[in-house]
Amino acid sequence: MSSIPFWESSPLLWDTVTIGGYTLPGVASLKGDITRRVETANVVGEDGTRATDLGYGGAQVTVTLQLWEQVHLDAYTQIAEHIRPRLGGKPDALDVLHPALAAVGIRSLIVFRLGLPEKTQQKGVYEVQIELQEFVPQKKGTVKAITTSTAASVDVSDPLSTMVTAQDKAPSAAPPPPTGKK
Repeated sequence: MSSIPFWESSPLLWDTVTIGGYTLPGVASLKGDITRRVETANVVGEDGTRATDLGYGGAQVTVTLQLWEQVHLDAYTQIAEHIRPRLGGKPDALDVLHPALAAVGIRSLIVFRLGLPEKTQQKGVYEVQIELQEFVPQKKGTVKAITTSTAASVDVSDPLSTMVTAQDKAPSAAPPPPTGKK
């Protein structure tokens, strides 16, 4: 295991983020959480709540860029074209490099919101926020989709495909023909 550089001895590394091979301009800072999905419910007649573990929720990370020069804006504009969310299709998981992410083992994220440059209180400085979600590849195999009335097994060969429930499948047999009565 390699050592993560300390922010006092390597401040430039801590002020820089690389997404999909593109080093973001200006000064970057990160904020985020690694979550576990837990559903809680109050139970009538019992004290406290009941918790159901729903599994690993992944990491949500917000990168805030401070831009103050024309070269920062030019670089951001070019990079944004390559990493921004797209209409249709599946999102691309991008390699993201930053010491804080490396410290917790996060390497691949999906850009799900690319903010617009916003003026700050500091004269001449604009900020851009980029929100990322950790990409956790779904295991190939069978996933159970549960609906209110039935559960179905679905083959998951494409991890980002939309799940199909039993209600979405075609009926296994044709319905009986109508009777001759009117």
